[in-house]
Amino acid sequence: FLYFIGPVPRNLSSIMAAPAAATGAAAPLRVGYIGLGLMGKHIARNILKAGFPVVVHNRSRGKVQELVAEGAEEGVSPADVAGRVDVVMTNLPDSPDVFDIVFGKDGCASAMKPGSIFVDNSTIKPATSREIAKRLAEIGVI
Repeated sequence: FLYFIGPVPRNLSSIMAAPAAATGAAAPLRVGYIGLGLMGKHIARNILKAGFPVVVHNRSRGKVQELVAEGAEEGVSPADVAGRVDVVMTNLPDSPDVFDIVFGKDGCASAMKPGSIFVDNSTIKPATSREIAKRLAEIGVI
């Protein structure tokens, strides 16, 4: 499920261009990826290969170090990742894990800037997705 609070962008390129256009910078969006399991590691790697700067975080550092060796940067906590990027993406096992990564101690929400984007690729309860989207919208996160 994908939940947007506010107008739904017509295409991904409009989202990707928005921050650079607003600042006049030509720099690509910085992407944070949290959860480097079977899917997350490969998605983060492909984002990195596409030329985006990527900051990664995972409970086990071995998976982080593998991507750091390929050019990613290490984030020491979800908040550290969120404070350094324009887009935070997650791939986590279940609803409580996602909620904790976003709103728990050193969670993403504590460091996300208004206008930043949160994308969760986890298979979680729709009610959890709606609650996360609602609470992040209150601080200006898309």
